[in-house]
Amino acid sequence: MKRLILIKLSALLIAGSIAEAIQAQAYCALRDPVRQIGELYPGHSYVSHVGVVTTAARKEVSNRLPFTLHFNELGSHTLYAVGKGETKVGYVHVRPEITRWGIMEITWSLDADLRVQDFAFQRCRNRRRAILENEDFKKQIRGKSFDELLSLINQDGTSLTDDGIAVNSLDEEFAASVIRCALKTIVLTDIVWEKQVQAARILPQDSKLQAVTKVYTPSLQTALERMFIGDNNDIDRENVKAFRIVDGSKKKDS
Repeated sequence: MKRLILIKLSALLIAGSIAEAIQAQAYCALRDPVRQIGELYPGHSYVSHVGVVTTAARKEVSNRLPFTLHFNELGSHTLYAVGKGETKVGYVHVRPEITRWGIMEITWSLDADLRVQDFAFQRCRNRRRAILENEDFKKQIRGKSFDELLSLINQDGTSLTDDGIAVNSLDEEFAASVIRCALKTIVLTDIVWEKQVQAARILPQDSKLQAVTKVYTPSLQTALERMFIGDNNDIDRENVKAFRIVDGSKKKDS
């Protein structure tokens, strides 16, 4: 009887060790996103920067987010800086995220100011992945900054906020995991590759983009009419968007 119990305990320990090893391997064996870089940035070149995700970086992530990295995510990782000629246009980074469907890998495309440009699944076992790969979902997070993405999920990052992203109720948990992954990607890129990121930023570090509610003001319409393009039908003015840069580092006049 004792021998039988020992055999069962040994089997459980071995199974647990194998499961941990498989999970660790899944975290570490992130594939190079060469194909995705070509699809996300056709005609562009890239330079790879290897950085080390340390325990200090993990702690910093937890300071900025209500969740942090798995310990198996520590170690060497690669950031791909994409450029066109001498101009750096963005970054590509692959980040894992653990979900109840298993570990998924997402290739993220960020612009020079670390806003989401696009993403592609490298590994995902959720059968509804095509829903989030669709443009209807992607356009809801494209162009969003860290703060804007953070406002889309609840305090612990497990679900979406009520006024956040429009998705089917079946996909809310899945969408929240994608947003978590995006937030970790942005934070880690800013922490681990700070020198490269700061050198390539277009906007001031503390700035935010503020949407302009009314683009075609009366004064602008008058100016367009003076240039004989006031009634230009080639422009879909209903869908024109404009933004102003709000520099948070500058104090307002008292």
